[in-house]
Amino acid sequence: ALPREARPAPGASEPRPEPAPPQAHLAPDAPPLPRLEELPEASAATGEEEPADEEPAELPPVPSAPPGASPEEAFRLLQRWLECLGPRYSGWAFDCALDAVATPVLRVVFGSTFTRRNAAELLRDRHLLEGVAGVFPGCTTVDARERKGDSPLTRREVEAAEAAARRAALAAEMSEHPRVRQVQEALGAELLEVVPHEEGPALGGAR
Repeated sequence: ALPREARPAPGASEPRPEPAPPQAHLAPDAPPLPRLEELPEASAATGEEEPADEEPAELPPVPSAPPGASPEEAFRLLQRWLECLGPRYSGWAFDCALDAVATPVLRVVFGSTFTRRNAAELLRDRHLLEGVAGVFPGCTTVDARERKGDSPLTRREVEAAEAAARRAALAAEMSEHPRVRQVQEALGAELLEVVPHEEGPALGGAR
């Protein structure tokens, strides 16, 4: 006799077929998808499009030192102009100091090896050399070295020292103010720091 066809046991469910994967259909009037080479390049780390290294739309005019200005005053003028060019020039605007004017070379020093190396890539920058030539006529190149010792001070160091002096003077003045002393005596408090209104709090916040 022929064997009967296998049948599922009572109560068992028959296997269901797998659903077909969804398919995307474009409308007849939909624009074509861009080709792979038309997609913008992205950073492998972030997936974001790499920003272009663009120059400012408008550059401030190249300055010139007023008659009778000392080399240090002329260099401060150059640094203020470089500050206006944007963050790319911040090392030259804040972290270096004038060493000597030896026409046609302008000699500057940086406070550390780190700041000097970061700024070295701009030694032949067109805007930097244009500013140097405008403020120091006859100077066509810049020699950047690491500072030996603690002087001369960089602009950042000078401004930090000036800010600290202003805060110390204001703290001494406020500590003698009658109302401040009254609050200190009532609360048993101590005046630790005074921050001028035009300045932000020190790192770590005001105390």
